[in-house]
Amino acid sequence: EMPGQDLGSDQVSGEIGAVVEGYGAALSRISQEIVRLMRESPVHVVWLFDESESMSDDRKEIREQFIKVYEELRMVQTQDQAIAKMKQGILQTTIMSYGKTYTLLTPNPTSEVEVIKNAIDAIKNDPSGEEQMCFAISDAIKKYGVQAKRAKPQKKLMIIVVSDESG
Repeated sequence: EMPGQDLGSDQVSGEIGAVVEGYGAALSRISQEIVRLMRESPVHVVWLFDESESMSDDRKEIREQFIKVYEELRMVQTQDQAIAKMKQGILQTTIMSYGKTYTLLTPNPTSEVEVIKNAIDAIKNDPSGEEQMCFAISDAIKKYGVQAKRAKPQKKLMIIVVSDESG
């Protein structure tokens, strides 16, 4: 199997812990995966941001790169024939953050870049030092997994954890 070969989502469910240099490269890789999934069905992306103090500066950098990714994805939606055939709402986004607890920053999944940008800006640092990442992932799956399966047409659910922790 060649890297970058489209194996389809039935064979590949995503790569965990891929090593890349810098946020730009990471977000570019994520963008490619989102496009691959959008060719098959609508996609709901849940971004889980680490609220730890050490991520404060990183979140600002990620936000700028993040907006570029969504601008690129918007262009792909109009230029890629397979994706363009699908209706509006092919890409929905939810922003959550986690620390001692988790916070839902977009009450409803959205495709509005301004809403997404404001949600990332609203992430606060959690001084507790606790990072309940697994709890946040579990809750996101419970909350949005059923919605994705019941949607017509069925959606793919993608959960992206943004953290500086190696665990």
